[in-house]
Amino acid sequence: MHNLRLILTIFTTVFFLSSNAQISYGGFPTTKQTRALRNAEAIPSISVTPDTTVEIEDNQFAYQIKESIDITKEAAASIVGDVIIYRLLIHSENAKSINLIFEPFTLPDNAKMFLYRPDGGELYGAYTNKSYKGNVFATTPVSGDSIMIQCEVPIATSDSFSAIISSVNTGFDQLRALPAIGKAAYCETDIICKDKGVEDQSRAACLIIVNGIKYCSGTLIATDRDSESFVLTSAHCLRDKNTDIFDSTLANRCVFYFGYKTPICETNIISSYEKSISGSKMASSHPEKDMALLKLSQRPPVDYMTYESGWNIESAPRGPVTCIHHPYGDLMKISISGNDPSPISFAVDGLTEDAHWLVDIWDTGITEGGSSGAPLYDVNGLIIGALSGGSSFCNNRGDDKFWRLNSVWDDVSSSPADMMSILDPSLSGITKQKGKETHERRCYSLKNFGSFSEIDEPYEYEYGYASGTNTFGLEEFAEKFTSQYTSTEIHGVSFIPIVGGYDENDPVYLRIYSGEDKPETLVYESIVKVTAREYKTNIGGFTNTTVSNWSYKENYIRLDSVVTVGKTFFVSFYTDYENHNFALLTTPSETKTAFFKKNGIWESWSRHPFNNSVGSLLINAVVREANTDGVNNIENLGDISVYPNPAKNQIHIDSQYKINNIEILNAAGANIINVHKTDFATSLNNNVINIKDLAKGIYSVKITTDKGQYHTKFIKE
Repeated sequence: MHNLRLILTIFTTVFFLSSNAQISYGGFPTTKQTRALRNAEAIPSISVTPDTTVEIEDNQFAYQIKESIDITKEAAASIVGDVIIYRLLIHSENAKSINLIFEPFTLPDNAKMFLYRPDGGELYGAYTNKSYKGNVFATTPVSGDSIMIQCEVPIATSDSFSAIISSVNTGFDQLRALPAIGKAAYCETDIICKDKGVEDQSRAACLIIVNGIKYCSGTLIATDRDSESFVLTSAHCLRDKNTDIFDSTLANRCVFYFGYKTPICETNIISSYEKSISGSKMASSHPEKDMALLKLSQRPPVDYMTYESGWNIESAPRGPVTCIHHPYGDLMKISISGNDPSPISFAVDGLTEDAHWLVDIWDTGITEGGSSGAPLYDVNGLIIGALSGGSSFCNNRGDDKFWRLNSVWDDVSSSPADMMSILDPSLSGITKQKGKETHERRCYSLKNFGSFSEIDEPYEYEYGYASGTNTFGLEEFAEKFTSQYTSTEIHGVSFIPIVGGYDENDPVYLRIYSGEDKPETLVYESIVKVTAREYKTNIGGFTNTTVSNWSYKENYIRLDSVVTVGKTFFVSFYTDYENHNFALLTTPSETKTAFFKKNGIWESWSRHPFNNSVGSLLINAVVREANTDGVNNIENLGDISVYPNPAKNQIHIDSQYKINNIEILNAAGANIINVHKTDFATSLNNNVINIKDLAKGIYSVKITTDKGQYHTKFIKE
């Protein structure tokens, strides 16, 4: 049961850019209120209390509290323009995190949902009806003891809006944020340290949060169904905790995290966990053989850089064998055995005999709680099964049992379909399938440091950080990237700071420049806002003071719109040099790809005033070649011109193609100006758009022509 109370003030929150769990579409929640419908000045708060006496599973991190909370009835409601805004806070005393499961859940077109901490430390969203399938939506955990839900629904479609919270899941694990870090046993090995030969397979691996309360592992598996993506795991991961019976509906209540691995070996750098997807449905299952195949609610976006592993159903696969997994929800690990797998019976909990592989000993790593469902790969990197259980420990590295893919392959007792009809829909009779990219025109991580790079905190006494806060007036720090493509799309940026925190008086800006030898033309800018409360083990909870969660974390920023540049470009971070909350990690090198700016002048790092040993900054860009993908993207930037840039009163647009539509959007993604072809004669004035009344800042321009779309940005002075 829950208690309802009112918070008698409107929450003033600070939002940040870098957390986007599931598939979110950016932007920020509306904060302005104009007309109250209900409780507009007093946001309701619902307090929930878990039953802490229930038995805890080995891989469980949260308690589940069954609820039926109707957002439309219990939230504060107000009108802003033609939109109804619902706000409701959920609180659970001493919780380390909170995640929610909505069922039923229906967002009409143009509706948005945001989830955030009331102290402004974390923001997730905007979620739209493109973020999920069906009528169930499982959310990522938000750290802390409170979570704010904000839904923004057009009045015209509000009758079709439905949002019922069916369960509140309160984390008890001693973590500052979720997924986990530092939970695996000491003998586990980060995959980045031994990923030679399995780089692709690591891009297929995923951490799964099931029903909001426990961890498992899984992997994307290759099929000929190019419009769908499937995750292979183990059926016991989807057992109902109370009945211990397999429940296929739990597939709807899964969140899948991709690429959750540390970027540099033998460091304490935490991976980004923003790349996730909510929801799936059961494609094939055989609980008696522990097999489960889940169809994701949607394909991972191209900037997730995922891969779909191949498979092998032959009867005698060869070793060495490899397992890629997330023990206790931790960063991705790898376990390797030099032996061939051997058939074995693992007749526990009602499992069928003679349906498993035995890995008798691990030479590298082990498996633990949360590793369940992880794939077992043969010598050729093909999936032959997935983890059911075992008894491997650091002081006794065997043995483990994996359900066999060949045992369940064409078993017609599988439901709702057998594995063969999903993975080989043409029934070709093949016994092996190579892996493949999720997207044929894939993204790559472009960076100037490697998996074993030495990292450095370039700090000098009395001078400060060479790559951040300093006393020399150095105000901006950039990394030069050279793409293999003549025309390059930038989809996202990751950065790893030494320190970093949000200060509204001294914000940190992400910027992207075009240029050859140094940054020249600014083409993208956004404020990076991240704060968090620190978890203290000695007090068993979070402190009241906000601290950075940027430090030694690979923070991924998904750009609100794709930026197209040439072969060479620069990514920078700018802040006032007296800001005491920001500096980037670096790696030393004689080759200088890093730049700094002082008094408006860019210089190579070789001319740095007090530390010229830095080679590169720990920044990477997620890029791909600009080409056709659904809508044609115009590659020849000379075919369309938008000038001047910066501009004060108007911009000119020259095009070799017939223009059908022009959209100008602000940094939050809101459409500010929309000019249709029927308005050109009066509104464009020979392809001139009046921007005199726009506020200063950076704006996106999307130009739709009869040949495709062109995206760029301009600065309004």
